[in-house]
Amino acid sequence: MEFADEVLKEADQYNGFNLVLTSKKRTMEFADEVLKEADQYNGFNLVLTATFLANPVFQSQRLGQNVKELMDKHSKDEIPVKLITEELMTDTTKADKNRLPGSRSFEWEYKASSIFIDQFDTSMTDNANFDYKRLIFCVRLRPEGVHLSGFRASFVLLLDKATEQQNETKILKTTRTKKLKSEFPIILRRSPRTHGVVEVEPEPEPEPSSQEVTEDESIESETSPRKLGPLTMEEAYNGDSSDRPFINTIMSMSNAASSSCSEKRELVGNVESFDPKSMVLKPENIGRVMPDKISNFKFFPCPDRTIVASGNSAGEIAFWDVDCEDEDCDGIYLYQPHESSISGISIQPFSLSKVFSSCYGGLIRVMDVGRESFDLVYSTDISIFCLSQQPNDSNTLYFGQGSGLLSVFDARVGKSSDSRRLHELRINTLDFNPENINLVATSSTDGTACIWDVRYINSQKPKYLKMVEHTKSVHSAYFSPSGKFLATTSIDDKIGILGGVDFMDTSTIYHLNRNAAGVSYFRAIWGWDDSYLFIGNLNGGVDVISTVDQSMVTLESSHISAAPLRFAAHPYKIGTLAAGTSCRKIYVWT
Repeated sequence: MEFADEVLKEADQYNGFNLVLTSKKRTMEFADEVLKEADQYNGFNLVLTATFLANPVFQSQRLGQNVKELMDKHSKDEIPVKLITEELMTDTTKADKNRLPGSRSFEWEYKASSIFIDQFDTSMTDNANFDYKRLIFCVRLRPEGVHLSGFRASFVLLLDKATEQQNETKILKTTRTKKLKSEFPIILRRSPRTHGVVEVEPEPEPEPSSQEVTEDESIESETSPRKLGPLTMEEAYNGDSSDRPFINTIMSMSNAASSSCSEKRELVGNVESFDPKSMVLKPENIGRVMPDKISNFKFFPCPDRTIVASGNSAGEIAFWDVDCEDEDCDGIYLYQPHESSISGISIQPFSLSKVFSSCYGGLIRVMDVGRESFDLVYSTDISIFCLSQQPNDSNTLYFGQGSGLLSVFDARVGKSSDSRRLHELRINTLDFNPENINLVATSSTDGTACIWDVRYINSQKPKYLKMVEHTKSVHSAYFSPSGKFLATTSIDDKIGILGGVDFMDTSTIYHLNRNAAGVSYFRAIWGWDDSYLFIGNLNGGVDVISTVDQSMVTLESSHISAAPLRFAAHPYKIGTLAAGTSCRKIYVWT
């Protein structure tokens, strides 16, 4: 970094330069200094190699393509360093609009989307909220046939050994091997009823620093060439014990659901007499289910069993059978069907043997337990940020990708309809109305949440039925169980509630909707009727907000020492609520 400081002082003497930042501690601070004086330079390349930077975006893919073409062109020749610089680092090609991440304005992202940036307008940067991970170009490359694991080693070494032949540059080609076991120890959930012990929660991990990327905007820094095509459940399984009990349980549940599909399932318990203050967290209902941060989870929609499906930032999906009392099985089954952060999980009550999942890497897979496989349903080069299905349709998938795009995929014909741009920036959540299944709610980083009619969403200019505006990014919008209300959660520290005829009645509730570091966001969900919303707080509690009088009570437990960020309510069991924290744990209140 001291050398980089000296380079920066003299940078105005050069007609373009490459700045490589490898210090995790000072990278962001130094980048700020560069940007403040960037208008002095006639173009520059800024490479951020901190481990938390983004996954493949246009710049990384473009650079990877250029590397491959250069290697193919000079496969048996020496490659002069000057030629590498000219052909790789001076590329001013900019991305198409649908390839931009959608986390800032189109003009900003378009001008910053090339490998080489000529006269970057620093007035467009907001240093207080600067999205560094999208800046200039990414260090992780994933083109076909070439994979650079990071410029910290690979690209610098390429420059140093440019005279070597292609067969001596194997450092460019790396692959991620399948993990046979988890890289981190998993605390196995053991029921005190069968073992006579209570699990002691370890100290929580510290919150991410303010310089790290936000959980919802991040795309994995650990990447590899995508595995397209089907995976067997055995290939994807990362657990230590056999997953046969899980497979048998799901098939049994699925067969029972199929035989009673014509029957309307009722809630277990009396929702009218339900008091949220009666909910408790038992030690046996705490499980550290996976080795990486939980990004998405939900309950299996089955009235007779409590099973939680959760996804993490490494592309793993864990299934936790909370009701499991088998002494030879802890009830946790870990698979890795994806290579990047899980962005959505969808399970239909009449098709329990099929679990759809999406990831930021642009893949949608279905876990078909009957076939014991993870089949590839859809793939794209554009990040997928959310996934949903209509309540009565197990074959049609709706997902948000790229900069505010909504896409529809029909699994029966294996075809996707044209994407429609519903928002200026990325869509964070999709949620269908449980009563009027043609209505879908979207939340977006552009600061709005909208209600749409999917029957008319394919028009050239989709028109929303209702829009609610926040002053900052909206990270969730969920319909109530009756479908009569919509709750939105924004990082402007407000929860919006829409109701009445055509959702014209609006009200807001103040709530701190981000953690202390400002990099993780809470999302309010509905319970089992329209009376309560559940959302986490900074003290590790669960705030229960009454939608009738906006009063609030807090569920607290000495077993939780980190803020619960994500929630899921069991669709049938009243009072069964799951909460997930950044400590990779799931807590089930009953």
